[in-house]
This record gives sequence, C-alpha cells and structure tokens, in this order.
Amino acid sequence: MKLTVDASMVVKWFVAEPMSDETRLLLAGRIHLQAPEFLLVEFANTIWKKERRGELSDARPYLEELPGLSNIITLHQDGDLVERAAGIALEMDHPIYDCLYLACAEATDSGLITADQRFADKAVDKLPGAPVRYIGAAGVADWIETAATSLVIDREKVEALIAAYDVFAKTEQFVLNSLSRGAKGIQVVNFDDLDPAFQSPSYRHLIESVMGLDNEERIDLLALGWFGAGLFPDWRQCVEHAEKMVAGFDPRYAAGCGRHWRAGYKRVIGG
Repeated sequence: MKLTVDASMVVKWFVAEPMSDETRLLLAGRIHLQAPEFLLVEFANTIWKKERRGELSDARPYLEELPGLSNIITLHQDGDLVERAAGIALEMDHPIYDCLYLACAEATDSGLITADQRFADKAVDKLPGAPVRYIGAAGVADWIETAATSLVIDREKVEALIAAYDVFAKTEQFVLNSLSRGAKGIQVVNFDDLDPAFQSPSYRHLIESVMGLDNEERIDLLALGWFGAGLFPDWRQCVEHAEKMVAGFDPRYAAGCGRHWRAGYKRVIGG
C-alpha cells in the first residue's frame, strides 16, 4: 500500500511527541511511503526551530538523519507537483507548502497521512473526498496497522501453492513407505534417502511455484508457514520477521514450511 507522509509525521519518528508511536506504524515494510522533496526542507526547518525553542539540546543528530530519509520514502520532485499544488492552494485558501503533499498524494494515487489536524480538517472541508487522514482520528492508527500486515497474496495463489505442496507430500510419503525398516520395525531415514522425492516433478513444480512469487507474496508465504506452526505469538510478528528474511529468500526453506500453510491461512482469515 502507498501512503504520502508530511514532515509533521516524519519528525515524530525521531522526536518523542504525542502520537509518535502511531506515526511509527508507517515504517512497516509493506507500506510504501511517498513525499515531495520539500519534506527534507521542512523536516530540517522543524528540527532547527525545536532547538531554537529549547525543545532539543542539539539539532545535529537529527539533521544527520536527512540523507537516510530517501531510503525510507520515495521522494518526488517539487517541480512536477507545484502546478497542481498551487491549484489546491487556491481552492483551499491555504499555503502551498502543505498543498504540495496533497498534490503528491494525488500524483501517486496514495492517501496523505498527517499529524496536522487543522490542515486535514480544512482539506476535507474545502475539498470533499480529498485523500487525507489525520493520524489522531479514531480508527486511523488501527487502519494503518491492519494495512501494514494484511495479506498481499491472493486466495487462488495460496490454494494453488497448498495443492502443490500436498502433491509433493504424497510423493515424499511414497518414498518413505518404500524404505525398509529395522529389525524392531523402527524406520531410520537419512536425508539422502529422500532424494527421489526432491528430484521428483512434484517437488520441481512446488519450487517453481514458490519462485514465481514476488517479494510481497514471499513475505506472506513465510509468515503463513510460521503462523501455522505457531512459531510466533501473532500474525504481525510473523510478517515483520518475514520482511527481514525475504532479502535472503530460500525457496527450499519456504517450501519446507508448506505443511503449515493451510493452518496459517485459516488462522489469518479466521477460518
């Protein structure tokens, strides 16, 4: 999901203020943040003012965060947004600086999230249907948290992956049944004994299906396996851990979690 943020939100990531916890929900990897380049100027100016007013003892550590913001937020050139921002400013009778964010939200087909209640209320009043929400409004933080952990992979794809795993599981069981047992009837299996299963067409199809997923879907697949196995206490922790793991995604490891996909999916959708 894409959302546009303004400086009133970003400052709260670094400075402890009311609603700082709510604004940090936006740092979830599944939310793709947008902003005009002007955000950097406004962020720096806000930090400068806070030091000047005595709210911060030293602005420099905060200003050192400026280069890293472009790694978190996709920044759009102000020149591409200023014409529309000027039009919004005239409609709202409001400074163009704030209107740049609304123009960015429109241009990127995203909603604007702001901690500036006055601006949010005015935008909604002057521009009915404006894509802007105040972070402190009832239900907005919950909506963001839900969006940050909602399933991206669609039901049909999950069902196809589960079906592919079930076919492989039958092949694996057939190989296991074909192995001889010891004198006491105990079956001792080495990993190499299962090589025929891992060389089978059913396993190749399973791996190809897993490899065909994009990164967001891979996050879901890992999280579904862990959630079904009960490795983490809640779905959000499964997703957050999967976001950290996806860069080194191992399709064989993900496929190995297949026995838990069905249970994980049922838990997520409440089935």
